[in-house]
Amino acid sequence: MPDRSPPWFDPETSLAEGCADFLTRLALRLGAPPEAAAVAGEAGRACLTALAAGHVCADIETLAGRLRMPTAQIAASLRDSRVAAPDETGGMLPLVLDGQGRIYLYRYFAYERRLAAAIANRLSAGPSRPPSEEERQFLAARFAANTARLAGRPDRQRLAAAQALVNPLTIISGGPGTGKTTIVATLITALAMGTPPPRIALAAPTGKAAARMEAALARTMETIDPDLASRLPQRASTIHRLLGARRESEEFRHHRGNPLPYDALIVDEASMLDLSLAARLFDALPPDCRIVMLGDRDQLSAVEAGAVFAELTGEADDGDSPESSREREGEPGFPPSSAPGAMRPSLPGCVVRLRENYRFDAASPIGKMAALVSGGDADGLVDWLRELDDEALLWRPVGDGLPASIIETLAAGFAAYGASVAQGDPGAALRAYEDFRVLCVLRRGKRGVTGLNEAIARRLRPRLAGGGHDSPWYRGRPVMVTENDYDLEVFNGDIGIALPGRDGRLEVWFRNREGDLRSVPPPSLPAHQTAFAVTVHKAQGSEFENAALILPETDLPILTRELIYTAVTRARRRIAIYGSLEILRAAVARPTRRRSGLAARIVAIRAGGS
Repeated sequence: MPDRSPPWFDPETSLAEGCADFLTRLALRLGAPPEAAAVAGEAGRACLTALAAGHVCADIETLAGRLRMPTAQIAASLRDSRVAAPDETGGMLPLVLDGQGRIYLYRYFAYERRLAAAIANRLSAGPSRPPSEEERQFLAARFAANTARLAGRPDRQRLAAAQALVNPLTIISGGPGTGKTTIVATLITALAMGTPPPRIALAAPTGKAAARMEAALARTMETIDPDLASRLPQRASTIHRLLGARRESEEFRHHRGNPLPYDALIVDEASMLDLSLAARLFDALPPDCRIVMLGDRDQLSAVEAGAVFAELTGEADDGDSPESSREREGEPGFPPSSAPGAMRPSLPGCVVRLRENYRFDAASPIGKMAALVSGGDADGLVDWLRELDDEALLWRPVGDGLPASIIETLAAGFAAYGASVAQGDPGAALRAYEDFRVLCVLRRGKRGVTGLNEAIARRLRPRLAGGGHDSPWYRGRPVMVTENDYDLEVFNGDIGIALPGRDGRLEVWFRNREGDLRSVPPPSLPAHQTAFAVTVHKAQGSEFENAALILPETDLPILTRELIYTAVTRARRRIAIYGSLEILRAAVARPTRRRSGLAARIVAIRAGGS
């Protein structure tokens, strides 16, 4: 369906305007001087604008530049506004100004402070114990192949598993193919060897990511003794469902006063965790529940405010250090400085960054491009792409518009899917759908999701359905659900395919968590969209055999290094990139920088501050 939003309507701008107006009027009503009230309104506007861009807070210097006022004058006006408080007072006023010039809406300041305190408390607890001899032997056997392959290099997979066995908090970062699933399978198996076995929960931010976590672990568990495998968790949940989301409330059933009933929690795709959800997840953890967070710090951060995982993992460091020797010995612990892969003094000994890739050879086109992008080598990437001649990674220059020949090429990528649709087998069609996907940066426009879905559907609909009519529904239409429906058990990100049921009427077929097929009548579906093309954000957590990335015609702030990296690493075998190399160069040179005080707050708490 075409996007019919009025061109003048911008919900983010409207919210920021409303916040500014509300705070100005509230400050005046409370007796603030007019100038102070006006500054408070502008600070509120800045906070809403920052949140829309993924930042947790606004910056007083940026606000000072926009208002052409000294920062000291802005700080004084906020103090006089009666709607802002310095963070050390703990006052529950709408705005908070901390000592480092960060301006928060109170809710996000509270989230950040709670999460920082929860993490600092876990770090202070230290390891519960050293690994047992049985655990050491199990890890040595489990990673024996690595020992031969690595030829003396540190085995970070083994280190990560060992850390997670004994530490109250472990953060593991690695790209696709670096062995995160192997670590999880090893960890939960080692934990299950205990008597009694601990209560373990598996979770991910989205239903799609949870389902992939389950499927990957199920394949790994086939190699484990059946009696031991029976003691392992079989299901993964979304974090919202784990916490007990309520339909008509933002509150969860599990919180500090009603903690989760688990001894260990493993969270996959943790790079998608926003500040609000992370804070409430840590709130709900019992004090003795260990938590393991796995993700890829180079991927896109959460759609909502905050980049919790990237901030906690910090920057990688390959240099020799006491921690590196500790890696070689496979010894977990909390050394006085930070762990390998995270040079943040706030997170000693609990971060491991995986570097060996077991899926992409470093010299393969996808592996090489991923390394150049994550390393920020924009010039090197462009020079390499200009010389590259490999079917696994194609670059196609495209100027204004999107020629019909390219649309036809994209439609041809769905040939295997079309053949499966013709057979009428929903299971086969769902499997074939994973063969190819078009990835977009934008939602709107000819190079966005809406435009490309319309263009591809115009070509494929006659081939899939054998004709056309006015209904939006036709045989073979793939759709992505964009809204949770707990009654129907379909969730944001789920993919369904329209095919006839036994009575010949179209049904939308999904695969449930057990791998079985189920169908929903089209009129019953919650909000959804055609899904030949999806945004890179929506594709996060998924993998496809082949993919095409469509860059916009002009450079935009949304084009970042992390977005390009996420897009490229969605493809297992082959990816084609359509667009300007100069726009690609600009994107790779633009890392995501989200304003936040989380790491600094953890440092301050551990140093005895607040």
